[in-house]
Amino acid sequence: MIKIIVNIIIILFLSLGTQAQNPDRDSYFQALNFIETQKTDSAILILNSKPDCYQCQNLLSQIYYDKGDFLKSIRILKSVENLYPSETNFDLAKIFAKMGFAEESVAYLEKHFDYKNPKFYSEIISYNEFETINTSSEWRDFWSIERYSKNALKLEEAIYLSSQKKSNEALQILQELKYSAAREIINYRLALIYYELENYSESLKYIQTAIEQKPKYIDALNLKLKIELATEKTDAALFTNSELLKIDIFTPQHMLTQAELLLKANNTEQALKYVNEFLVYFPDNEEATHLKTLILTEDQDFRQALIELNILIDKNPSEKNYFVQRADIYYKLESWRFAANDYSMALDINPKQPEAWYHYGVCQFNLNNKEKACHAWQKAANMKNRAAAKMLYKECGL
Repeated sequence: MIKIIVNIIIILFLSLGTQAQNPDRDSYFQALNFIETQKTDSAILILNSKPDCYQCQNLLSQIYYDKGDFLKSIRILKSVENLYPSETNFDLAKIFAKMGFAEESVAYLEKHFDYKNPKFYSEIISYNEFETINTSSEWRDFWSIERYSKNALKLEEAIYLSSQKKSNEALQILQELKYSAAREIINYRLALIYYELENYSESLKYIQTAIEQKPKYIDALNLKLKIELATEKTDAALFTNSELLKIDIFTPQHMLTQAELLLKANNTEQALKYVNEFLVYFPDNEEATHLKTLILTEDQDFRQALIELNILIDKNPSEKNYFVQRADIYYKLESWRFAANDYSMALDINPKQPEAWYHYGVCQFNLNNKEKACHAWQKAANMKNRAAAKMLYKECGL
């Protein structure tokens, strides 16, 4: 228990300089990290300290659900039912169904349908939990009553057709659908189909309309971001992701996306800020650490980049890109022997790397190993590397 408390104090201390203005989010991210690193007791301790944070309590409920402690999971959800009643009632229906309690499950499902835009039938039955009660009289009685309007059923049909890759049929239904209560959902679904068809301009048109209708529509903003990334509109993507950082605050991936986009925009100072913020909460995350090395390299902070790359290689010595990246830094510094060693390690892992063979050849040439250099350039030239072919003719007499 003492070790758990010490771990929590350390993380709380590290977070003071970054996101102290949002303690609920801090606690949630810290708990996520403890779950990912299999320190569930630490996660529970943190989440228990946040009884009024819905996201924290929902995560705590999920921990107990995964442990098979359904009663504790139910008790936690009931304590925050008033915060997000539609979502909570549906989760409660799932848990009671998992326990085989059809009457209780259906009662909470009924509550879920009291709120706007309940889940469609096809989505509900996709949850395995309901298989336990789907032959019960309570389940049959519940669905014997018409639960959806004609427009909602049409929308569900379009969503199903889209999932079956029947895009034209889905588009026709959505474009003809007169359903003012779910207009933003229709526009989102139209945008999603066009996105999957790679018609990005049409997709963007519909997704912008959906966001105008519902400015904090997280699914729509995420799709808009995907469109902007696919069309390489970095400035627009930065703006969209900034909005997600404000409203979808319990999704840590947005910090990494922001760092990646800032790196593309050559703003290494801000990129480093976001990746460091992410690493405060998830210090062992390999993706984030690798992104940090790319930012440091771009910023020409080679010393710190090498330190971080050494950590990555110790953790994952089978990743060729880490060796290539470290070799590239040594190459820029003209540390030919260190660079050659790392290119060699990368090529041992995957020899189909023409650029690495070319640079390995340059390293060997500068180390006065002409035979090895020519052999490396031959390998690279055979993989259609033009620079290697030029060196073969110039230095190797070929």
